[in-house]
Amino acid sequence: MSDVAEFLLEAVRLNGSVPKPERTDLHLLPLLAEFEGVSPWLYHRLKQSGELDGMATDVAARLRSAALEAVTWNLRVDDQAAAVIGLLQNAGLPLILLKGAARRAIGGHHYHSVRRTADLDLLLPSEAASAAFELLVKSGYERVYPDREHSPQHHHLAMLWDGRRVGVELHTSVTQLLSPDLAWQRLEASARSVEWQGLKVRVPSPTELAWTTLVQAPTDALTLGFRLRELLDFVVLAEAGDVDWKETAERCALGEAVDGDSGQPVPGRVLTTWVETAVGRFDLLPLLRWRTRILGARQLRRGVAERLLGESARVTFGLPPLPPPTWVARPGYRWRLTGSVSRSAFRAWRAVKASR
Repeated sequence: MSDVAEFLLEAVRLNGSVPKPERTDLHLLPLLAEFEGVSPWLYHRLKQSGELDGMATDVAARLRSAALEAVTWNLRVDDQAAAVIGLLQNAGLPLILLKGAARRAIGGHHYHSVRRTADLDLLLPSEAASAAFELLVKSGYERVYPDREHSPQHHHLAMLWDGRRVGVELHTSVTQLLSPDLAWQRLEASARSVEWQGLKVRVPSPTELAWTTLVQAPTDALTLGFRLRELLDFVVLAEAGDVDWKETAERCALGEAVDGDSGQPVPGRVLTTWVETAVGRFDLLPLLRWRTRILGARQLRRGVAERLLGESARVTFGLPPLPPPTWVARPGYRWRLTGSVSRSAFRAWRAVKASR
């Protein structure tokens, strides 16, 4: 095993063998695993295989801490889910679980129980979502970001929480580019009922869960969408079967996914590459190696590191430089220059690596 990126990529594969850690310098492994969002799963894989004993003490301790935190946090999310779903069901409001809550309710592969779930996501028809929001507020929930303006065009209402401090997002769609009516129609038509935490809940069909996983991956930021955590979410569904691949391929051309960095639709070819990356037909290793290098360069300022990470993903998947966001003064010469330099640096590094 030649480097930390290759070690991580091999170690988190669902059905692969965990490599021996003795021959690789893994001091940056926790940092890369945290960025990729796979620390709990990596810890589980290393412990299950017996290879955790061969890790440096500080590396093992950091991975163990992340895994324990994920377990504790997921229990809080489950508790929040039971409380919120119970309230809404008692009020007769229709809902379908999304994202992490749906994965946990479905169960199946152990990855679903190990993966850290950030918050509670529910899909409701538009009118029901507004009623649910009012009901939660009357029940003691409050906005997580009360001073932040929330666009009415967003695909979920403003995030709420209560004393549990677990966010609740009431979705009217799965992305900003998909109409609420069509989103509900699609998911409701094929939703399945399962028992979870003493409640009867509805979850998306395998095809719809795979599709929402795909289109929501780049919603926060394209760079974050191409992390191992999001890719593994898709792999678990793909390997379980029952996904209508023809329907998924057709939807890739519909422009329903939003690039969270630019606000523009994600091209269908990028979504196709995302699927190919998840199932192992696109080589993600160069990008992981670059991320390791940037994350380990502690002398870099955060803003510079973020541009280097972001533009490397955009170069890898054939996207243009990220345009200046609204908070950058126009014409944004410095922003554009930084982006150009970041892309050139990644291309030069990649060319050198390829020539060796």
